[in-house]
Amino acid sequence: MEDSGGQEIQETNENEDEEANDAVKTLKEVRASLNENGRGQLDPEIREVAEECTQRGDLSLKILLEINRNFVNVVAVTLGFNLETTKKIVSIFNMCWTKQGLAEKIIKEVYTEDEDETPEVDEQMPIEIQGMEDSAIALYAKALNQGFEEVQRIRLMVVGMFSVGKTSLVNNLVEDLSNKKPPEVLEEDQFPPSTEGIDVHLCIIDQQNKWRKQQLSRKPLYEDRLTQAQFEDLPTVHDEHMDFSRSEDYYEEDEETPMKNVIDDQEDQPTLETNNDFKRVYQNVQQRKNEPDVKAVLEVFKEKNNEENEKPVDAKPPITGREPLVSVWDFAGQNLYYSTHHFFLNKRSIYLLLMNMTKSLDTDVAESASLSGLLHKHFTCLDSFKFWLNSIHMYSSIHDQEYEVHPTVILVGTHKDKMKCSEEDKEDKMNEFFDKALESFIDTPILKHIHEKKFLVNNLQDRDPVFNELRAEVKMLAEKQHYWNEKSPVSFIELEKSFDTMREEGKELINYTDVQAANRNNIKTVDEPQLRLFLELQHMFGNILHFDTPELKQFVILAPKWIIEAFKCFITHKHTHNKKPEHLHLWKEYKLCAIIKPPLLEEIIQRSNERIRIHGKAVIQYMEHLNVMAKPLCTEELDDEDDDDDDTSTVAENRKVCLDSKSHKPEFSFYNTKMLDFHIVPCQLQAKPDDEIIEKIKSPSNWHTTPALCFVFNDNFMPPAVFHRLLAACIRSWEIAKDKTRSEQRQKPNEQTLLFNGIGVFKTCKRSQLRIWYHDHIIYGRMAFMSQCKDPEKAIDKVLCQNVRRTLYKHLMAILGLLPRSKHITKTAPYEEYIQCPKLTDHNCGLFRVNDFIIDGEMSCDEGHDLDEAHPIEKSSVLKYWFSDAMKEMEEIQLENLFEGIDLEKVPEDDELSVIGRGLAKSKEFWLLGIELGIKQVTMELLKRDHFKVSRETFIYHMLYEWKKTKQEPLSKLVRKIHAVHKNSTEELGSILECLKEQQQRVI
Repeated sequence: MEDSGGQEIQETNENEDEEANDAVKTLKEVRASLNENGRGQLDPEIREVAEECTQRGDLSLKILLEINRNFVNVVAVTLGFNLETTKKIVSIFNMCWTKQGLAEKIIKEVYTEDEDETPEVDEQMPIEIQGMEDSAIALYAKALNQGFEEVQRIRLMVVGMFSVGKTSLVNNLVEDLSNKKPPEVLEEDQFPPSTEGIDVHLCIIDQQNKWRKQQLSRKPLYEDRLTQAQFEDLPTVHDEHMDFSRSEDYYEEDEETPMKNVIDDQEDQPTLETNNDFKRVYQNVQQRKNEPDVKAVLEVFKEKNNEENEKPVDAKPPITGREPLVSVWDFAGQNLYYSTHHFFLNKRSIYLLLMNMTKSLDTDVAESASLSGLLHKHFTCLDSFKFWLNSIHMYSSIHDQEYEVHPTVILVGTHKDKMKCSEEDKEDKMNEFFDKALESFIDTPILKHIHEKKFLVNNLQDRDPVFNELRAEVKMLAEKQHYWNEKSPVSFIELEKSFDTMREEGKELINYTDVQAANRNNIKTVDEPQLRLFLELQHMFGNILHFDTPELKQFVILAPKWIIEAFKCFITHKHTHNKKPEHLHLWKEYKLCAIIKPPLLEEIIQRSNERIRIHGKAVIQYMEHLNVMAKPLCTEELDDEDDDDDDTSTVAENRKVCLDSKSHKPEFSFYNTKMLDFHIVPCQLQAKPDDEIIEKIKSPSNWHTTPALCFVFNDNFMPPAVFHRLLAACIRSWEIAKDKTRSEQRQKPNEQTLLFNGIGVFKTCKRSQLRIWYHDHIIYGRMAFMSQCKDPEKAIDKVLCQNVRRTLYKHLMAILGLLPRSKHITKTAPYEEYIQCPKLTDHNCGLFRVNDFIIDGEMSCDEGHDLDEAHPIEKSSVLKYWFSDAMKEMEEIQLENLFEGIDLEKVPEDDELSVIGRGLAKSKEFWLLGIELGIKQVTMELLKRDHFKVSRETFIYHMLYEWKKTKQEPLSKLVRKIHAVHKNSTEELGSILECLKEQQQRVI
């Protein structure tokens, strides 16, 4: 029987191997039948399935069905696959999901391109591209080789609180706009109405430095873009694919071949080196002049043919000489919009931060009291000023921390005409005002953003020379930025112009198919991988919003106003008029508990303006993805009689196994995990917990609790929206806990849901809870366990605590836009992890930086205690719960004992620093190590400028040498700091120490 069973297993394995081989063979044959452009459309679909199955292993059926649907409806149709081929590929997708190992085989055997060769990086490439994977750099380089421009763009962001004069200033900066109104209009009404959301004006800078709104052409894009750089790729008489000199029979046979497909395949064709070549091509094209795709191109050829002095064309020249462009972004100042602006703040900008010179810094912003979920009450003008500067620094600096501080902020004082002082004193008063406002930023990097020259304006005097001076200053600063004169592919510029035209036509949210159609209509098209890269770059630049998720990757948001309008639907209460009477109880529930039931959700969408209403489903998907709202999670233990189908819930994950915290083995009980059929909007939570509830949440008496894990944000600043979005992520990750202790009747317990404004409690398993809250710039988390065991070591599940910490970290990184995107650019999060002394619960008291514990091992806690209560804290006592993985590795790596023969107590020699530099050359954390070593930002920037171009290894060596020169600390200190930065991985550290040992022995 055993032999028979073994034979059956062997036959099964052989059958599976044969199926896998057939699948690989099929994919190879299909790919071989396609040109490069076709493979560029097919490969991302195959890779997405294979990589999801191999890297995460949790590809859901919903995602798989979405991929299949997109393939059948879009990709297969575009590529012209017949039904049989389409079925085969869909079958392979499904096999990857069900058969272990097939996805790995496909990646290994189908995609055997040589990816070892590192593409050459052009210094004029955008720094975002330079920090991407080699494959992305190669795609961008390929696009540049087909023609490029050295672009000159300015992105000017005009920010400040409401009614400060932002729109009026913009109207004075842009020639085509105006503040002028009829004389009979009262002075207080002369100013334009407040901006709703964000207004964007795309302008050309003329030779007199005037900013004039760009007039977008309605004709095909290639008519005003086609230049010599493009002519080289057009077919000539030598082109075997497109020989116009052949007989009429050829044209009848090939008359349906689109012009764009013929042009796409001409990468290696001869270039137009003489005027005769050009004329010959022109004559050949004339023979197909009635074809739709050729007709538009022909007009351009006519213009070219009539030029008097035509010159030979060099191979792939850059396109130059175009006017610089400035896009002016007028941000609404109402507090309502503060939670959405960060989508568009980035380092590729120059900012004008406006303040009203007639209001004192301690003046309350009138509307703040009504939006306590977004900003605190008694929000002052100084708070608004600090909020904007902190936001600019936080959201503009986190992505590229190895470059010097960007962007520049120009301070502008408004309402000059209403200042109560002499004309001679107004400039001095303005400088005193801003100096006072900036005092709170002394000794912070934020001051590096501030431009030394300030401007004072009266927006009612549109001919005031100050506006010319301001324009000139903006252009001068832009010319010093890293993105000035960077190289952009012509094909990408064409796509950008397509987007601009769509915006001009009033389009705000478009489908991915619209992007593909725009690409096909351009003379310079891109393949599918390049198109995805283009969208990723545009998203990073803040020009569009495009999220590469199964639900949202089909959409592209062109206009920032759209996402703001969608956000407004759920955080304002302007739906108070003409409500449906039958929904009054739902409105009341929303106002009190921030709960939106489906009928109310439908009413909110239907009552919104048309631009939102027609995309109702997408609005909800975006709000869920951005963690503006979330469906609560619910877990129920399954009995044999339980029915998995539930009309009031949608099953998110069926039969989830509950782990026993002691053995970490599956229990015998199974759980059904569901998403309840309503949404919660955390920023709308109004209820505040009473003092008794707060005390029970922060320090419960009958629970075993961990020390508080603290995410402490830099510069004492954290937008409240960050916590609200983290709370939404928690709502969909864990079930909201309830308080049953107040119950007087056991039969009908009076449960209280533990979710409030700024605080939440979640069930992480049957006997544990996560308590999370925030205060000012710190987010706190504490795990609590219910157990009869009195020993906390046994009652507290360290593995669960560690997993919760990782989940919180992952959500925060996603919220801040910091998920890993590049192997070259290290991300510096705007916060650090701290642990609070187990004996303290007061805000911002007794906090210890986690990395300091890894380096030093023991510290003293005297903050928040009387002198006689001060006590030492060992790393094991505070790290063992939240950082059990790091603690375990530190226990395994006793540096002095494990690597005997290494002298760790001496100052390292230069050759030893070289060994360490080689060991860290592939590290993603090299810049963080410099920060950990205490090297100043300006020094790091100088070292990078001088040595990074040679190699990363050389840069790291000089960074370590700078540390040695200034600190003169022992090698053991350096090793511990390396471990602190790499605390979740010891492989690199072990390899470095082995090399050090060999080096020291060689010297001896």
